Amino acid sequence: MKADLQKTGPSLSQWEVDWTHNNGIGACNMVDVELLDGAHHQFLVDCGWDLKEMEPLLVASGTAELLEQRKLDFLFITHEHMDHTWGIQNVLRRCPDIHIKLPADVTQGTLDLLQARSLAPQHVRNDTRHTGQLSLLGPKKWHKHYPGVASSVFNVKFGGIASEQALYFNVADFGVVCLAGCCHMGVPALFARAGQLKSAFPSGARVAGVYVCTWRLLGSSPAISTLPSRCCAPARKSPPITAQVARQHNQPPNPPHQGKWLSTSCSNAKCPSRASRTT
Repeated sequence: MKADLQKTGPSLSQWEVDWTHNNGIGACNMVDVELLDGAHHQFLVDCGWDLKEMEPLLVASGTAELLEQRKLDFLFITHEHMDHTWGIQNVLRRCPDIHIKLPADVTQGTLDLLQARSLAPQHVRNDTRHTGQLSLLGPKKWHKHYPGVASSVFNVKFGGIASEQALYFNVADFGVVCLAGCCHMGVPALFARAGQLKSAFPSGARVAGVYVCTWRLLGSSPAISTLPSRCCAPARKSPPITAQVARQHNQPPNPPHQGKWLSTSCSNAKCPSRASRTT
């Protein structure tokens, strides 16, 4: 990917670049939100890039099964770049009617991708048309997803896109947690917007915890993977998503508090991993 960018420059539209086919899995995370009443809601953030490499990870993480059973509330796409969206076929062939949430100034290329229309780069493929709800989220306002969970859209000019959106979680007894894609808006802007979250929830709505299941590869095979769960919740038991992943990999469940998101180490004195684990 770096070599591709060096040849074309960052300002060229991604739909005009003959990208290297096997650039990697891209970005895709499963999120579990625990509400104050103990209920759990799960959704997907982005859908990766390379279809072949993404497939075993979707299966191993349990995401494929959740999609087929219609148990994911929505797909939240942070921005349109290929490493966050071009894996959409693996999602849509399992759940073509999934609710998708995108920035409002989405390009025609991404709309064509969702509708399985012909695309310029020959290696970009989607054979399954999206039939579900498509929410186009605009700037200058908060978009609420659950009590205590909202997103905001930032103006971004990079690689042919115009915006990127980020998620914010108001976690009880913990603070505001930010989740971004590439953070093209910059960390200062991301954090500055977090300070405005109370305007989205003037009543002080909060969640009990947020758990982010991230993927990384070991060795040369994408099927050999670890799926750790980063969590922000004060001393709560592991959510279903964490327990499921641990069972599938014959590993003990992750500690109930796996480190502060966007921090170098856990600040919770009750966290079993405080002394050794970093995120």
